[in-house]
Amino acid sequence: VTDGLPTMDLNGNNWPPLGSAAGQGYGVNAAFYGIAGDSNHGINDDSGNVPSGQTQGGLDSSKTNDQALIDTITAIQALNKKGIKTYVVGLGAGVDANANPAANYALNAMAIAGGTGTEYPANNVSAFNAALGSIAAQIFGTINVSAPVAPSRLPAGGLIYTATSNNNSGELAGHVQAFRTVAAPTTGASAPIGTASGPALWDVGDPQYGLMTAANRQANLYSTVSANSGTARSVATLAQMGAASGTYSDQAAFGFTAASPAIPNIQTILYYTWDPSYNTTGDTTSPAYPAGPSGYSYLAGRQLNWMLGSFSPNDQLQYLAPPSDQYLGGLGGYVNFARNESGRQKLVLFTSNDGFLYAVDSQTGKLAWGWMPREFVGQLQNYQNFQRLQLFDGGFTTTDAVDTTTNPTASNWASYVVGTASAGAYHYAIKLADDPSTSPPSPTPTKQTWGISTPGGSSPQMQAPIIATVNGAQYAIFVVNTKTGSGSTQVTTSTLYEVNVATGQPASGSAQSASLGLGTGNYVTSALNYDSSSGTLWFGDSQGQVWNVYLTGTATADAAGLQLAGATNPAQPINYVGYTEQGGMPYFWAATQNEVTVFEQVSGGSGYIVWASSSSGGYEPDASGTLQQASGVNALMGQVSAVPYLKNGVFWVPVYQPPTGTNVCGVGSGGLNYFNFVNGLEPTTPITYKGQVVTGGYIYLGKGPALSPTGSNTTTGAIILATTQLTNLNTPPTPITQLFQNLNRPILWRQY
Repeated sequence: VTDGLPTMDLNGNNWPPLGSAAGQGYGVNAAFYGIAGDSNHGINDDSGNVPSGQTQGGLDSSKTNDQALIDTITAIQALNKKGIKTYVVGLGAGVDANANPAANYALNAMAIAGGTGTEYPANNVSAFNAALGSIAAQIFGTINVSAPVAPSRLPAGGLIYTATSNNNSGELAGHVQAFRTVAAPTTGASAPIGTASGPALWDVGDPQYGLMTAANRQANLYSTVSANSGTARSVATLAQMGAASGTYSDQAAFGFTAASPAIPNIQTILYYTWDPSYNTTGDTTSPAYPAGPSGYSYLAGRQLNWMLGSFSPNDQLQYLAPPSDQYLGGLGGYVNFARNESGRQKLVLFTSNDGFLYAVDSQTGKLAWGWMPREFVGQLQNYQNFQRLQLFDGGFTTTDAVDTTTNPTASNWASYVVGTASAGAYHYAIKLADDPSTSPPSPTPTKQTWGISTPGGSSPQMQAPIIATVNGAQYAIFVVNTKTGSGSTQVTTSTLYEVNVATGQPASGSAQSASLGLGTGNYVTSALNYDSSSGTLWFGDSQGQVWNVYLTGTATADAAGLQLAGATNPAQPINYVGYTEQGGMPYFWAATQNEVTVFEQVSGGSGYIVWASSSSGGYEPDASGTLQQASGVNALMGQVSAVPYLKNGVFWVPVYQPPTGTNVCGVGSGGLNYFNFVNGLEPTTPITYKGQVVTGGYIYLGKGPALSPTGSNTTTGAIILATTQLTNLNTPPTPITQLFQNLNRPILWRQY
């Protein structure tokens, strides 16, 4: 990790940084195989020169006088020969490729020498965190991005979907696969509904299936047109935006200011965006695109002929069904809207490191569309580092929303994708409308209703915005943390946003956001949780406190009404929170890295601890409220590794056991703790896994951190789909089955 370039050789001689003003003054220079010269930054011309056995971008020491750089490369190469890889993170302005192209070439050459391909640029905190996360993923090799995803109700023989990523340089590839499940459960429930019955039916990026070709990428990859054009915030294809003229021409979005040997024009950017293997020897996926500049490849570590980019652990996979939100059924026009849309195409949505939010047909896997914010388009020219930026890091959600609350009809409703990107520095909403040219009609982006950029900002847990319906309108709720100052005087401020999904406006006034006054040195650290029945938003902070606030759609009013509900013991930063009602009583919960705590809410909105569990044991309060160890509450079997999941009264907590003892460089293991939510004891609901009724409060899943489980209802109960980052990479896991139990009944009245 460096904020500068090598400046001292092994003999102790100082060398000004390559490409800097001082370096230019002293005549410091270097050459990189296949890279054109740039005399303004000390780069000697080496275009067209990539000898056998060398890699484009590697240091050509025969044309270099920068001995500090030569010695650094030599040392890194020596490590690589011993099997030790070197990852390179360029941190800060000192190695900003836009200010000093030589810095980018030098750090890339170091990464090439280290066997890791390209450097990771990190000009802000979120980019630095993304770089470290990506490096960790590469060390693991191939990872699961999420637990398998299924429709909310999974029939026997239905499909489930997985997302995995090969993160090895030279083999970078994303895999989104569909698996057919068993038509009927086997005896003993060894293969319950939800169990994969064979190999993958398809893999979206695999060229052998022809589901994501260069031709349909060219026709169906979209972005957002400039706000100051004649079609403000409309969505258009990249082909239309890159054209020299036309209604949707927006060449400024590409940020292309000067031709270079590798990228002579915008058309080249489009070609390698549509076909990642463009101009590379062995490319079998390209249509009749003209040949590119001699000697240049744009793969940047991707697998040859693979059409889908890799995933980071913060990308997401989601199933989009036709509208059927029971909580919106009482609003004007919604029932007719849902009826009109009942036959539309069902999609699987996911984000990727190649900068797109994709949608594919849920049955065939064929690409329906891909979209990226206009703010990302200008980065496409940085092909060497583009995937490393992980621009779509963050969650997204889908929702139906109405654009007016005054006598709305079906035509006022639409489906939207609302999401978080760049680790929370960017939030967006895109409107979907049926494409009549497809059969069945495919919900396709037609408009970006809003986009909010907060440079340097981040959202807690990179969470998708929460959707809340207030007075008939739908609002995207999210928090952005920003930092001011440095060192001991640095302050983190949490800002609450409430934005109408369909219009981009607050419920009243003009302010979309307001600062949350949580006290000195305190800020939001948890993912948000919303309870629609009470209209309250829940979150946890850096000091172990749980807060709630009643939502009105106007952030300035709501931020003033914060209520402190409870605190964990011991006080630790909270990562996840939730609210629920069980047996007619209100509860909320909080999860820190090392503990889960369940509270019962009492009059006034505050709560008292009912039970807690950490690695040291289970706890319950005594008569005075002091937590004491309780033998009936099982201990957590590791650190809380992802969002806990509550299904029919059973609380599922994903955990990670780090390696210990002599295995400290291992990957550790993950599993699920499970509890009866209201008391922390063993659930009374029968739970089976791999044909056996399980007891003891813990299910081992495999190597690596456990991911957040997902659930689906079946004819006999529910299935829980759970895995870790490093297990079940080729076949979905065996579902955990949870039989039905008596669910909550409507409450006539209550007092507490």
